[in-house]
Amino acid sequence: MTDVTEAASRTGERMAFVYDRRKVAFGGLAGEIVLPPENVDTEVLQFARTPFVCGFKAGLAPMDPCTIHIYYGKGIPLDSRRLEDIR
Repeated sequence: MTDVTEAASRTGERMAFVYDRRKVAFGGLAGEIVLPPENVDTEVLQFARTPFVCGFKAGLAPMDPCTIHIYYGKGIPLDSRRLEDIR
């Protein structure tokens, strides 16, 4: 489970993976993904909500699912920030 989001909307959201431990084992990986800057002195526009990734294993099959919450914007079809989140 993630920490409470500190987004401007201040909704107190969290993201979590709920799974059946009889079928899937936690692999030890858990973290939030943050985009790195191209240069040391530059800020990077981050996702609307920080993606959360965890490692699991089902039998011999490893998997690393990741959440994503894409910026919705004003509901227009080609919102530039939304398209950037998707890209």
